[in-house]
Amino acid sequence: AAAAIAPSRCGREGDACPAVGESRGLALMQVNRPGVSRMDGVAEPALAQSGAGDATVEVATFNLYWWNVKQNNRWAELHARIRNERPFDLIGFQECEDVASVVAKAGLDGFEYYQGPSGERQNPCPLAWNAAAFARVEQPGFKQVGNDQWGPRWITWVRLRHKATGASVLFVNTHGPTKQCYGAEGQALGRNWAAGVRELQRPGDVVFMTGDFNCWTGTEAMGLIRGVLVHAVDGGIDFVLSSVPSLSMAKRPGEPSDHPFVKGLFAVPSTGGRPVVIDDAAPSKANDYRRVPGVGGWGGWCTCPDGQRYNVGDRGDSCGSLACE
Repeated sequence: AAAAIAPSRCGREGDACPAVGESRGLALMQVNRPGVSRMDGVAEPALAQSGAGDATVEVATFNLYWWNVKQNNRWAELHARIRNERPFDLIGFQECEDVASVVAKAGLDGFEYYQGPSGERQNPCPLAWNAAAFARVEQPGFKQVGNDQWGPRWITWVRLRHKATGASVLFVNTHGPTKQCYGAEGQALGRNWAAGVRELQRPGDVVFMTGDFNCWTGTEAMGLIRGVLVHAVDGGIDFVLSSVPSLSMAKRPGEPSDHPFVKGLFAVPSTGGRPVVIDDAAPSKANDYRRVPGVGGWGGWCTCPDGQRYNVGDRGDSCGSLACE
């Protein structure tokens, strides 16, 4: 059933709506879903408030620019950068070939870690967690989600129990392939990320996914994974995605890396958190997100009845409507 098209809230009253160049031609057709889509503006919702009994968790992501730091022997600067960004409780690293060394030399005392695939052309994306705040409840793991000229691309993950609340936390990290954000490649990559999270997620999980995704907001790839994890700390191509809203967010200089240090503060509900909506159907079968002619270069977010959100263009009417059906 086709959903009605409502006016977009792309900008403040009297303002031109913001251009979202990456959304040109992108449309969403909602199939097998009755009801009317809710359409959100480009801006993220207001930051959430922590509830009684909740506890806060700080989650960070950082691409270490390993080859360049190694080539120029800037290890002391890199370790100091990480050390000076504390406190945080979870961190996903990209371009990190030896997470044990980084944890030790950056002063992350009490952190446990998982390296995952490493070595030449393995594009490692290890993760680390504060053992004072989290207990590991299962063995970590990894799965390939893509490939490019630099080799295979992965997600790594670990399942944790948040000690203060008892919440089950799924922590996922990735380093996405280059130049695969749009079109069929972008859809394939986004579906691989989304499927990886869906396969691992259990009812009641709070989910955090960090990464250098090598894709921006508005691309097909990011639209699909953000349909699963709708809350984001957006650092450009570096993100902290989550199933729960952020209380605060920061994007700080990351020198000697060529990436910023991105982190967000989140409230973990004492109940373990509401699970992200999981549909038995794959997102590609439930929601048809594709590039079509006649869609403009302005745009915003469409939210489907199943809760998934997609960045789309307008109908060539300066944000009078969005290309959602």
